[in-house]
Amino acid sequence: FKNDEKTGVMLVKKEVEGTVFPLKLESLASDLYWRVWVKDPFGRETQASPVHKISVKFLAPELLLPKGVVNIRLIPQPDPIDFAWQNAAMAQKYSIEIAKDEQFKKIIQQTEVNEAKYHWVQSQEGDLYWRVRALFVGGKKSEYKSSQLKVTGYAIPQPPVMEPIIEVEISEEREE
Repeated sequence: FKNDEKTGVMLVKKEVEGTVFPLKLESLASDLYWRVWVKDPFGRETQASPVHKISVKFLAPELLLPKGVVNIRLIPQPDPIDFAWQNAAMAQKYSIEIAKDEQFKKIIQQTEVNEAKYHWVQSQEGDLYWRVRALFVGGKKSEYKSSQLKVTGYAIPQPPVMEPIIEVEISEEREE
């Protein structure tokens, strides 16, 4: 295995029995090129096969929560919004972005997390967009998966102002 088709560094050269050769994920940090040849029991080698390329594409995680409209309390403090997505096999971290526009040019929150969830406490009202991608060993990244979210707020009603009820009894008694 080499990391360049013609002049690349030899990453692995190994004799194996059979037709299976496992690779560690670290080896997949860039495109790899490979070829194979056969050695008979007497040590004679055949001509090498043509060079083949291995390109790895990591799939974006599926988004789970939130979906659609989220109602949050705005007063006295905003409720948090919980985001969740499916674990991506072999992901080290996840990158989540929350934006005010579909093109993610007005990003209001961007962070990396170790788990397939995020607890956002700076919630605000309006149409928001969120996206997640998985981050892997060697700098590999999945594509983003994105979704729209409508956040509507409600205020907790204040208790009605109660005025005290004063009962006064007036009687007319005359003194003579």
